[in-house]
Amino acid sequence: MIGTPIFYLKLVPLFENLSDAELKVLSVRLGKRVLQPGEVIFKQDDPGDTMYIIRSGRVKIFTNDEQGREIVFNLYDPGNFFGEFSMLDEQPRSASAEALETTQLFSLSRLDFLVAVRQCPEIAIGVMQVLVGRLRYTTEYAESLAFLNIFGRVAMRLLELAERYGRPVEDGTLIDLALPPDDLAGLAGIEPRSIHSVLKSYANGGLIRVDGDRITVLNAEALGRRIDLHRKKLF
Repeated sequence: MIGTPIFYLKLVPLFENLSDAELKVLSVRLGKRVLQPGEVIFKQDDPGDTMYIIRSGRVKIFTNDEQGREIVFNLYDPGNFFGEFSMLDEQPRSASAEALETTQLFSLSRLDFLVAVRQCPEIAIGVMQVLVGRLRYTTEYAESLAFLNIFGRVAMRLLELAERYGRPVEDGTLIDLALPPDDLAGLAGIEPRSIHSVLKSYANGGLIRVDGDRITVLNAEALGRRIDLHRKKLF
């Protein structure tokens, strides 16, 4: 079953309570899409009534501010899904989505999703749980933009990425993810021109090590203290 649509549907919290028979009915309704690195899946304000499930690859969800600066809300990996807001309320897309690497997606339309909900009302509970989780994440992200300076924002994102993608190495935790400086700047909501000075400061302080597009967190505890330090500086 590994690699089949049913396998990936089971990874999605919305569908984890469905039986194999129900998943089979749903799986035949899934569309498929393959994207190349840098290919846009949809843009902010586009109409949309479809959600996507990642079979392989990685997708970033982002928007651009009034100055054209890219702000990355999140990165999604295999088993994650996105685009559910427009599928549920039929409103324009609230953000843009782009493939970071070769990515295979399953797609599910609003009509097919509603059929699944009628067959299994438990999906509605899953919807609420997921939306609440994402609302909490968005709230924390907004707070980081409002109450942390650039050093605090980068520290917070590095610790978050280390938790999600970290791999233990001899002297710390390697963020096992190609992370160009501009992408990290987008995740932290800061100007790309500022990211190099922040990383250099943390590297010189022995908190991280930067090897090209790979970052190793050497001292997570000290990095965490930097978040509190740079929050207090705003008051």
